[in-house]
Parts: sequence; C-alpha cells; structure tokens
Amino acid sequence: MRRLVYVSHAVSPFEWVELVGLLAKSRAANESCGVTGVLFHVNGVFLQFLEGEHEAVASTMKRIRADPRHDGILTLSDSEVSLGPLLPDWKMGFYHLPATEPVVSDLTPGLIPNSDQDFSDYLLGDNAADSAGRLLAAFWRANRRKFLFRLER
Repeated sequence: MRRLVYVSHAVSPFEWVELVGLLAKSRAANESCGVTGVLFHVNGVFLQFLEGEHEAVASTMKRIRADPRHDGILTLSDSEVSLGPLLPDWKMGFYHLPATEPVVSDLTPGLIPNSDQDFSDYLLGDNAADSAGRLLAAFWRANRRKFLFRLER
C-alpha cells in the first residue's frame, strides 16, 4: 500500500460550487481505482492524503498534476507501507475552512459541522504509525478546531 501526502495552491480562488464539483469527480475517480483519502482546503491551499495500490496512487497523482486549477504541488510524504488502509471507507473525505463563504450547510447536501472526534479516531492505532499517518495526525491536532465544516466522506 502506498500513502502520499501533498500540498498545492489554487491558481485562482475556488467557488463553493467548484469545490463540490471537484469532490464529486474525485470521489468517482478514486472509487474506480481503489484510492481512499481526505482533502483539506483553507483559503486556496489544499493538503491531501491519498492511499491505495502503488499504481493507483501514481495515476491519481498524474491526474492531479495535470489539473491546471492548481500549482506548486509539493509532496510531503510518499511511502510504501505494509499496514492496512488508514481510511478504508473514505473515497474522499473533505474538510473545509470557510474564508468568505456564507454558512452553506442548508444548501449543500452532506455538509455537516466538524466534530473533534470525527477524524481523530482514524489517526489512532497501528495503521497511523507510518510517516504519512504521523504527518496527518500532527496536522489534524494543530488545526482541527479551525475546520468548521466537513463533507460526508
């Protein structure tokens, strides 16, 4: 199993509708190739964790790198692990820190308030014991209260 964490910057600001569309396409693509993960978005900066078979993650990253809507892709962690999946049921989890968006939870199906335990439970135990899992856990501990909304995974 390959685990990869990267950051990137949006070339121009994403409207909420664009983010939801991006998630829908990502979830469908990830489901078709067996990749799972989570995407964080804060003011045009993305941090994403991907996991799956080596070639599936490689082709997902190839698609991401070809997307002209973001640049400055920086891989923070990329490793092969003998562990099981950290997020086995997450086609693409999503956490969003609103910048200028109004509270849209009534308008967007699946958008719900973030809770402290939601994601933390996944970061406990043996499956989070590699460099990508530790990086994700440190990021989450430092920022979890800032993420006001999450979209059901």
